[in-house]
Amino acid sequence: VQRAKEVLHSLLYPPLHTRRLGWERLDHSAYSPDLALSDFHLFPALKSALSERYFRSSEEE
Repeated sequence: VQRAKEVLHSLLYPPLHTRRLGWERLDHSAYSPDLALSDFHLFPALKSALSERYFRSSEEE
């Protein structure tokens, strides 16, 4: 019963608050349209290459 109340609370209240504040809900894509599906293999390699690198300024990146 407690779990059902948590789910109900999370489903009902955020839409009420967003409507009251005048916010618009934007749906998100399952993936970024800027990236081709074949590009996702690059992230682990990039993360590994940049691990423990520190930049003093944005020009060094």
